Amino acid sequence: MDRCALSEPGANRVRALRAAVTALLLYAASVAAAADALWDRAVAMVQAGEHLEPETIVTWVEERGIDGKIKSIRQTESRARVRDGVTTYEVVREVQDGQPVDLSGTDGTTQASPNRFWGAFDADLSSMSGVKRDDKQHTIRGQRAIGYRVDQPTADYTLRAQVWISKQGEPLELHYTVDPLPRFVQAMAIRAEYDLQDGRVLISRMFAQVVVNVPLVYRRLISFTVELTNYFDPDA
Repeated sequence: MDRCALSEPGANRVRALRAAVTALLLYAASVAAAADALWDRAVAMVQAGEHLEPETIVTWVEERGIDGKIKSIRQTESRARVRDGVTTYEVVREVQDGQPVDLSGTDGTTQASPNRFWGAFDADLSSMSGVKRDDKQHTIRGQRAIGYRVDQPTADYTLRAQVWISKQGEPLELHYTVDPLPRFVQAMAIRAEYDLQDGRVLISRMFAQVVVNVPLVYRRLISFTVELTNYFDPDA
């Protein structure tokens, strides 16, 4: 394996999560009211950018103890590389607790410990259903947004989401969790933010907070922040 080349499935959890977020919005459209032009426009805008990939992914992982004190902070920057029609991501920079990590001699598969919980977002969302416009209103980045609720049962859990769409039909944010939570996970909340680029809606930022509680052994609040930038067409 090339030095620092990201492997599947461990090092591409961010891409899997991004795909799950996109799938949640797209497949929910199959059961949304056909007369809901707002939802239809939002889905079309997401579909227009499905083929694009972020060139750069920057991830921050922060762990705090039960006392609220920071235990560790890790920042990882990865760059896209297209080879033989396949996009992979190479770790180009990593900082642990303020100190640069020497990447020489590694294969790039080293992952922060919280990654074992990302599996909850690898489920097949192709049967997404249960979309309902709830008409709640919220202001997001200066725009008035309309709310849609999604409750999607899967084999292992129910995915519960709130999608916020602007009055112009632009998806702005997606908030979700799963029920029941994975073992030893006491709480989990995910938020994805969308940006409009050339008429396409793309995921620009993702945030997650996970409370892990192993009685008498381990308790942590783990926060993830992911930024996805410089989208490109890998087939161009």
